[in-house]
Amino acid sequence: MLSYFSVNNFRNLRKCEFEFAKVNIFVGPNNSGKSNLFRALCFLANILSPQTKGSALLAEIDKNGGSELLRRGTSSQDEISLRWRFSSGVNYSNMEYTFLFRILGGGSVPIAPLIVHEELCYAKPEGSHQEPFSFFQRTEAKRGTVLFTVRDTTRGDIRRLPFPVRDDDLILCQSDQLLEAKEFREEYYPLFKKSLDATKDLFQNSFVISSAAIDLRFAKEATKLRLGESRISRDASDFVAVLHHLENKYDFFGVYRDVLAEVLPHLEGLKIVLPSDKSVSLRLFFKDGEQFSLHEMSDGTTKAMILAMLLWNPEKLAMLFIDEPELNLHPAWQRVLAHWILRARGADQIFL
Repeated sequence: MLSYFSVNNFRNLRKCEFEFAKVNIFVGPNNSGKSNLFRALCFLANILSPQTKGSALLAEIDKNGGSELLRRGTSSQDEISLRWRFSSGVNYSNMEYTFLFRILGGGSVPIAPLIVHEELCYAKPEGSHQEPFSFFQRTEAKRGTVLFTVRDTTRGDIRRLPFPVRDDDLILCQSDQLLEAKEFREEYYPLFKKSLDATKDLFQNSFVISSAAIDLRFAKEATKLRLGESRISRDASDFVAVLHHLENKYDFFGVYRDVLAEVLPHLEGLKIVLPSDKSVSLRLFFKDGEQFSLHEMSDGTTKAMILAMLLWNPEKLAMLFIDEPELNLHPAWQRVLAHWILRARGADQIFL
């Protein structure tokens, strides 16, 4: 669970700090920074996505506008800073991941990130220690090198030892390459693995979706049959394929129908239809005997169905981020959505 986040110089955000609960709602006028806050909050989750090739950090900077990511009015030497405090797993101390970087280049010059500081540590000192235990740390002063904490089994103490790393990406993204070195596997990795797994378990088991990116035209249509799909794409074009997976694996439609009945009181059931051996579509059945294909339903109904699936997905997320969930919903249905959010089972923590 994410308990704290701070950000500075990210787009229009300057020195913002937040403490979080299970449900977190950000409210404000247009251009006040809500979407930028979401981008900052999800920055690490997006970087840790297993789909990224090459430098995941550089790819995420590009997605966020390259040099425009730095807050206007600041110097190119100013740092963008991000810090997450979180817990992951039972009886696991709160940890903090801190990341400071500059963006070099811009215009006709290729963008390159300069990592000023990166550290994964416990949030508080333990026992008689003055500083929190740090799993790894790197600074601008020693580029290409990170200090990993290792336990000396012969002497019984803990030391920080240097190890070479790439400058263009986070340490959290380099574990596979680092493991190719025997020394790292045997000496550095045993202590680092616990913190790495806990961090990735939380941030990789998160999902971010923006209502503005959802294409309701494609969400309604028959879609390509895909096995094992448990998360929809950002545009929701594979919505029916995900429903097909959830129904096959979990008998999801019983719970799903009961939830949807709060906005569609005459809904009696749902059924996956296979127009061909390579595609799936959805039909809705009502108590008066009428039935409709999903493509015949309104945009508001389809949007409510997508939100209900996210909030009650049996493959539970650690964190669910939804930007502007109220779009396309009638005010009366927005009240229902509020009750859904408070009762949701699909995520341990929700950000709206």
